Amino acid sequence: TQPFKQLAIDFDKTLFLDDNREEIDVQDEGNLLINTPADSTAYIIYTSGSTGNPKGVVIPHRAVVRLVKETNYIAIRHDDRIAQVSNVSFDAATFEIWGALLNGAQLVGVEKDTLLDITAFRQFLQQESISVMFITTALFNLFARDQADAFRYLRVLLFGGEAVDVKSVRRVLARGAPQQLLHVYGPTESTTFATFKPVSSVADHAATIPIGHAIANTTAYVLDPTGKVVPIGVPGELYLGGDGLASAYLNQPALTAEKFVPNPFGPAAGEPQCHDRLYRTGDRVRYLSDGAIEFVGRFDYQIKLRGFRIELGEIEDALRQQPQIRDAVVLLREDEPGDKRLVAYIITGDGPVGEAGEPGRDKVADLAEISRAIRQALPDYMMPSAFVELARFPLTPNGKINRQALPKPDAHNMQADADYVEPATDTEIRLAEIWRDVLKVSKVGIHDNFFDLGGHSLLATQVVSRLRESPGVELPMSEMFGAPSIAALAPLVDQLAGNDQQTGLIPVAPRDGVLPLSFAQERLWFLDQLEPGSATYNISLALRLSGQLNITALEQSIHFIVNRHESLRSKFVSDAGAPVLIIENFSEFELTYVDYSASPSDRLEQLIEQRVSQDALRPFNLKDDALLRGSLYQLATDEHVLLLTMHHIISDGWSLGILFRELGRCYAAFCDGEKPELETLSIQYPDFALWQRQWLSGEALDRQLNYWLQQLRQLPTLALP
Repeated sequence: TQPFKQLAIDFDKTLFLDDNREEIDVQDEGNLLINTPADSTAYIIYTSGSTGNPKGVVIPHRAVVRLVKETNYIAIRHDDRIAQVSNVSFDAATFEIWGALLNGAQLVGVEKDTLLDITAFRQFLQQESISVMFITTALFNLFARDQADAFRYLRVLLFGGEAVDVKSVRRVLARGAPQQLLHVYGPTESTTFATFKPVSSVADHAATIPIGHAIANTTAYVLDPTGKVVPIGVPGELYLGGDGLASAYLNQPALTAEKFVPNPFGPAAGEPQCHDRLYRTGDRVRYLSDGAIEFVGRFDYQIKLRGFRIELGEIEDALRQQPQIRDAVVLLREDEPGDKRLVAYIITGDGPVGEAGEPGRDKVADLAEISRAIRQALPDYMMPSAFVELARFPLTPNGKINRQALPKPDAHNMQADADYVEPATDTEIRLAEIWRDVLKVSKVGIHDNFFDLGGHSLLATQVVSRLRESPGVELPMSEMFGAPSIAALAPLVDQLAGNDQQTGLIPVAPRDGVLPLSFAQERLWFLDQLEPGSATYNISLALRLSGQLNITALEQSIHFIVNRHESLRSKFVSDAGAPVLIIENFSEFELTYVDYSASPSDRLEQLIEQRVSQDALRPFNLKDDALLRGSLYQLATDEHVLLLTMHHIISDGWSLGILFRELGRCYAAFCDGEKPELETLSIQYPDFALWQRQWLSGEALDRQLNYWLQQLRQLPTLALP
């Protein structure tokens, strides 16, 4: 009658409920009295964040309860079946597991193979009668593309984690939406979700889906750099507070103090002491007119390229507005040292067949058409240099887009137009040679668009300069934009080559007196007179140097380069109210050396970042200061950071490449005890400045003035101080 007793079980350690029923029945049926403080640690979860270094985030019990009990964004019922889609190492699992267990609902596990097969996952949702589920935005977009009606039987679908594609949301709403669709947002440090936005429709003009309002027992502020609340529509940083905040980063007190800051607005009367802190998310957001919050982008996704500050999310949003494009990711890549380019990765309407992170085998998108369309929506400096079409984006184990796994673009991606026509004339061949060298591509046809191949205004100036050297023509910069193909440009070059008004080679100017400034330098000098003491036109570059460093050789190298280039030892003084150039005959250069090797390791990066920023923003005096300065910060015996800062009046972005190429050659020579052997400079920048002044005078100046007066004739006169 008791066959279980025949099993191979250690009965000394086994409790038989039937045999002990009377003893069990007299026990207390109430919950165990466990005195666990709300602020005690519930778990520690690791997140890499934007730095790539794992951080242990300490989450208290209070934060978990606030996420799933008596909240305002979802009411989990005892009859709900919640799919556990997330890996337990991903903080979304907190919502799934405790949302079920603390509300009497059922938690249903999903096998990995099922999750990776969209059709199988759709069947799983129906067969298991799943009613509540969270998925990442990347997975949501994938379902919206291939199985948009897969969510129709859900009671609540939550999605979030990255910027959302409004076309994907529209598609899901149109094909069969769940009863409730929620766009949620929240970092690990605020316990999974911090804000939510119910989505029942998407306006025709909408470019994004807001992240909405704070969930219950959570506060959200949008603050400027001074800690003040920003006006509606003005971007700022999102700060989060309330019961959901993590206690700390495990064993990282400095990082905890940096990211969890005092709350200038509270806590309010009756609120717990944990409300005295706010978490700095690093996310750029803004208030909408209804008080909802809209995600703009990450501060660490905000880049500076060719002097322009660019929000990568704005480019991605513009790409997603194109009818052919379902989703887009934009990266700043530097696959060749010094050659920074914007690369757009796109998934198109039907999508080519292929694996994640791999180009499709069958081309379906007209990349040239996409490039032309997006050029109408974006300024030149925000245009991607390459478009890479993928079947799908590679994902991390947490279901987010793995940006590190996105492939390097090849020449085919740079060259969107497949109608290749080989250069034939001498001028076409010369132009193609220049373009290949400047654009770093292997093949250029005469109908290829310079900007579609990855060109931009800075590279266009290099083309103009190469044409000035050979065949000796002065091509107006505007022609590069007006005639961006070799077929259109070659006749202009031929015409200029036969024009008697050509500028000719730049002669060497005498150095026996004061020298004029170039027009660009005079503009910068004028701006400095208007706003003295400004660091607006500082150009800085910081390099991390790993390995044994010969500091003497490094200092000798910079000293050698300073005395090789007259621009680097130039000063700008006023002569009867007009600026003139003074070149120092010989200039001593010394690096400022700062040793941080004894600093606490958990604060080292923060200290270096603060010092680099401080030194980079120190203004120059154009009259008295050396306009190139350098600092060397030692982090460890074999780890240094070199900071070089110049005023824009003596350098530009293109010149930085020359500077660092020469620095590398000089350093190698001095380390070997040899004198550097660099090419002789036939002319220097002061020669160009004098030539420019002499050339742009008389008839040439009249032509330019007449042209621009005609172009600007209807504009109002600008009143200057």
